[in-house]
Amino acid sequence: MEPKTVIVIGGGPAGALAALVLKKPGLSPATFEKRSKNIVPTAPHPFWEVGGCIDIHSNGIRALERLDLSLIDEVITNSGGTCSKGDFMLMDGTDKMYQYLVPDRPGEHKPLQILQSSFYKILMTRCEKAEIPFNVGKQVVGIEQSDEKVTATFADGTSATGDFLIGTDGMNSTVRKLVFPEAKPPQKLGVGPLASST
Repeated sequence: MEPKTVIVIGGGPAGALAALVLKKPGLSPATFEKRSKNIVPTAPHPFWEVGGCIDIHSNGIRALERLDLSLIDEVITNSGGTCSKGDFMLMDGTDKMYQYLVPDRPGEHKPLQILQSSFYKILMTRCEKAEIPFNVGKQVVGIEQSDEKVTATFADGTSATGDFLIGTDGMNSTVRKLVFPEAKPPQKLGVGPLASST
């Protein structure tokens, strides 16, 4: 029996990780990314195209461990370590608050900090080793579903058909707009982290 196929729209860190998760139980994912070049950084950089630093909290660390213990080892090796407190404020610098990031269960991990470019490079290297197709220059413009299949159409006139489709194309997701056109768009609230301290 042929494995079920999955179209993954969005080739950033979320798409790469989704493809790896889907590949493990025997599904056949293929990733489609709208960018056409400079997809993967050749070296870690704090403000590469995919963003700065990210936190991976205990639930994310557990998920990475279950996916592949060598993966979380590589993430830890390339991370900036852990932190126990996060500082948050409004974007204008007011209303500052602190969040203490202390594990509340035995065996839990403190959040890890890692450059998004470093994390992405780790994931994409593993996708390449797993022979997961990565298609660039594929801006999705249409999605059609039948009782058994789903087809994504791209701006270049090509299309892809699979058993499932997953949208990992970010906060301003085109997949969300196409599948749920009545849904309200996401709103920025003007709150963000300033720094994390160990």
